[in-house]
Amino acid sequence: MFIRELSTIPYNVKTYFIISDSETEVVEYINDNYNPKERVESNNTCAGFEVCITSINPKTNVESNICFIWLHDKYLKYLYHELIHLSWEILSIVEVKINNNNHEALTYLFDYLLEQCNDFIKEYGKFKRDNKK
Repeated sequence: MFIRELSTIPYNVKTYFIISDSETEVVEYINDNYNPKERVESNNTCAGFEVCITSINPKTNVESNICFIWLHDKYLKYLYHELIHLSWEILSIVEVKINNNNHEALTYLFDYLLEQCNDFIKEYGKFKRDNKK
């Protein structure tokens, strides 16, 4: 499992991109490490997903939003699809309203996240190539 935190400036929503060949592993990781208010469920039928959780800090009882995008390492082609979901969700969390007259925020956030994800995919590909030997 490979994880990269993504910047969502100026929206300040903690967001992670995960590449893994196991949806179950990713769901268990989120549930075990981020204390979601509602547990994330695995259906083991998809090549990727986007999920935003409300995480509760067990020490302070403070809630925060954390978003994840996961892609199976054989289905990275679904990145754009999942990033549209993720971008929309982040903007919803910060209460930016999107409609046919106001969608620039969505496109700029999508581009910003895409650039970061593409860089991570390149690093992931290099790691895979270097470790096949």
